[in-house]
Amino acid sequence: MDKKYDFSLSYEALTRVCENAICEHIRRAGSLVGLGFALEYTKAYAILEIWSLLAATGDTFPALIEKDRIYLLQLISGKNNIELH
Repeated sequence: MDKKYDFSLSYEALTRVCENAICEHIRRAGSLVGLGFALEYTKAYAILEIWSLLAATGDTFPALIEKDRIYLLQLISGKNNIELH
């Protein structure tokens, strides 16, 4: 890329987009077995990793990032007993 482009995305928007993408991969995994199942979960974990990196670069409070990270991780693990901030 020769040109540099800047864009702005709120923490809340970033988190919602990632939450929706994670939920979609988990939903797809439910109808798959074997490698397809594993790939959908791997994609969900990759989204969590990218979200973590992007969230940490902003000005959001670390405690909020940690709470939302736990929430997103629980979405993936199926143990969702807390809500997004």
